[in-house]
Formats: sequence, C-alpha cells, structure tokens
Amino acid sequence: MSSIEFVLMLYLIPLCLVAFLVSAALQYLFPRVKLYLIVLGSYILISLYLWYRSWIVDWALLSFVTGSSMIAIALVMLYMKVYRMAEKKANEMN
Repeated sequence: MSSIEFVLMLYLIPLCLVAFLVSAALQYLFPRVKLYLIVLGSYILISLYLWYRSWIVDWALLSFVTGSSMIAIALVMLYMKVYRMAEKKANEMN
C-alpha cells in the first residue's frame, strides 16, 4: 500500500462516519425533507467542479462520503417505514 492510499484511508474513515451520522440524524429529525435529493444535487454540482479542476482524488473521497450518506438516509427511511407499519398494526389489534 502506497503512502497516498494510507492517507486516503485515514481521511476516508472519519469522513464517512461523520457523514453517516449527520445524514441519519437529519433524516430522522426532518422526515419530510427529501434529503437524498439535496445530497444527490450537491454531489453532482461538486463532482462537476472537481472533474473540471482534475482533482480526481478529492472526487473519489467525495464519492465515498456521499455513498455513506445515502446509505444512512436509506436506512433511516426504512426504519421509519417499518416503525409506521408496526404502529399501524398495533392500532388495528387494539
């Protein structure tokens, strides 16, 4: 493993963790906001800029961070849907 790969891994792990936690918290606190569209739009705009400047390494970091953010949003949305379904089932049984 070269030194640049090691440095990227050191940047990548905390960035992905922070993006995961912040995205999950925002999606949980504001369920009606379409956060995945905001993240996707931001990713496209920033990607265009990074590709224009030929900053490929930064674009790779951005891709991984955006991916972890989208996974967190999807998991929270799934949790909310399952929770609502269970709540509805419980109300029907009573």
